[in-house]
Amino acid sequence: MKVSSILISSLFLFSGLIYSKAVFAQSRIDVIFLEDGSVINAEILREGEKSMKVLLLTGDTLDLSYSNINKIKEYNWKSKPIDEIVKENRVLEPTRFGSKTGFIMHFTQSSLIGNTSEFYTPFRAFSLGVDLGLGYWIGPYQVSAGALIENTVNGNSVFYLENKLHLSKKLNTPFIFMRGGYSMEFSSTGPSFSPFTAQSDYDYSGFNGPMIGGGIGYRAKVSNHLFLRFSFGYRYLSLTSTETWLDFSTTTYASLHRIKLNLGVSF
Repeated sequence: MKVSSILISSLFLFSGLIYSKAVFAQSRIDVIFLEDGSVINAEILREGEKSMKVLLLTGDTLDLSYSNINKIKEYNWKSKPIDEIVKENRVLEPTRFGSKTGFIMHFTQSSLIGNTSEFYTPFRAFSLGVDLGLGYWIGPYQVSAGALIENTVNGNSVFYLENKLHLSKKLNTPFIFMRGGYSMEFSSTGPSFSPFTAQSDYDYSGFNGPMIGGGIGYRAKVSNHLFLRFSFGYRYLSLTSTETWLDFSTTTYASLHRIKLNLGVSF
């Protein structure tokens, strides 16, 4: 019994000596921040073409791909104790955007910078709008639903579904997107070119119709819970309005081609 106790004690002592030797043999520590929000304290041993080999504090080695690394800080152990370095660079909570799935809200300021139509319509060529939506991501894919309100005509709104694909596993990444939806005009005053809007029995349905569009953009990380999004895209709307007064009725068609510039935040 006494011999076994001595053997166990010796084993623990030997393990501690190996760990201490591995740790204190390092002359510096590299604090490596990964794209998923986690932090590795290690010493860089070798830098290859696509990855680097690091020595962990446990004495183990690890190969890290450059695509998974966000940034690196270097420290000399003579200037600061190791426990202070680890504590100073510890991430209090991992970024939720590093997980494989999750919900996301986005708010966007939308600028219409170009508008052409095959027919005469009251839609403005330049205008502003706001976009609010809720999405769900699965890896690099994201599906969103939302509403876009613009001042291109009397209360024109677009309700849409959006599919987005991020082109990189990094948090800072370009993306492509496609949208489909339905545009509605919440107004009863009629288009500005109508000579019958003053009639008491006048009725106006508003410009309504399907929408389809797409474009490219870039997502930039601001914090663990906030992204900036820049995008540029094209949108096509096929709209119809109906005006009725007395025993007369007329239908106006509008085929709109729009160029959009968007700046938004996701959280």
